[in-house]
Amino acid sequence: MERDQNKQKAPRMMRSNEEIYEAMAEFEQGGVSILEFCELYGISNSTFYEWQKKVKMKNQEQPTGHMQPIIITDEVLKLTERLPIAELELPDGRLFRIFQQADPAFLKAFIN
Repeated sequence: MERDQNKQKAPRMMRSNEEIYEAMAEFEQGGVSILEFCELYGISNSTFYEWQKKVKMKNQEQPTGHMQPIIITDEVLKLTERLPIAELELPDGRLFRIFQQADPAFLKAFIN
């Protein structure tokens, strides 16, 4: 088999993860086939599927760190209804607890 000497392989272009995620997001929008996408980005079919796998794995990653999801139930909401939304302590030691939204004019008159 004779090889075409004029035909050269395109140099391999390294892309960042961000570039890969953006390219795959564009692909997901539709409009091009896998073959067209591969030609557009100069990649092989196998690279396309590697990129697809990388995106899938990224989307399945769970958040790390010490934060945990919080579930707010009706019971929790009922408990918070009994808590003041604001407290005001005056210089003379009087303490006012406000349990619901109040008109500022009312509060001003009440404090004076």
